[in-house]
Formats: sequence, structure tokens, C-alpha cells
Amino acid sequence: MYPQPTLKNFSYTFTELPGVFAAATLSNSDPSIAPVVQNLLVTSPGGTPPVYNVAGTQNPNSVALAGSYTVNDTPRAPAPSP
Repeated sequence: MYPQPTLKNFSYTFTELPGVFAAATLSNSDPSIAPVVQNLLVTSPGGTPPVYNVAGTQNPNSVALAGSYTVNDTPRAPAPSP
């Protein structure tokens, strides 16, 4: 998966979400915030709307991450014209 899309009205399909991902902070304007790296595993048992389970580790300190998300397939309204 690439960084969040910057194109208007772009989204990922439900079948693109399960997988193994890595996430990391690039840089921060506030030096008091420590950079982190995350290794994530996203799985889906399916369902309508689909459910996604996320598990992984955040470093430093090997912090366990876990969560479950339900994604509703609600179309967004078109963006207003500038």
C-alpha cells in the first residue's frame, strides 16, 4: 500500500486492504515527538459491511497494536468545484 492517495475521489477496494504493511513517521516539526515504526497485519473475516482486524507492533519498545474496524461502503458526495 502506498501513502494515502492525493487524487480526488480515489479509494482502495475492500480486497486491497488485507495484507502486511509497514508504517513510519518521516519527520516532524516538533522535536519532542519521538519517531515510530509500525509493522501491521490486516486481515478480514468478511461480513457485510466488511470487518478488518489489525494487529502489529510499534517500535521503539515493542508496543502491541490491535484493533477491529468496520468499513461502510457509503459513497462520498462529489467535491465542490473551486
